[in-house]
Amino acid sequence: MKLKPVYITIEDEDGNTIERIPYTAAADDWIRAGRLRQKAKAGDKDAARELEKMENTQMMEAVEDDEVDQDDGFGDHASNTPTDNNKKQKDDQ
Repeated sequence: MKLKPVYITIEDEDGNTIERIPYTAAADDWIRAGRLRQKAKAGDKDAARELEKMENTQMMEAVEDDEVDQDDGFGDHASNTPTDNNKKQKDDQ
């Protein structure tokens, strides 16, 4: 068994992939992430650290060895990494 990153894939009506977004712990436990976000905005540094950790933790799934793609989904698209996406979001705020 090997671990493979999990992605949310957005496709157009023809089935063409528009974007693959890394699925993070914050997306998986969005209620907890939302509560941490509120506390972080109120100045709770521990909540801010925990939220950042969740946003930067890529979810993985266990697959058989022959199911693992050679392409991990990041390729030359550095903007698809969770860290870069989070940086963009913070810059936009």
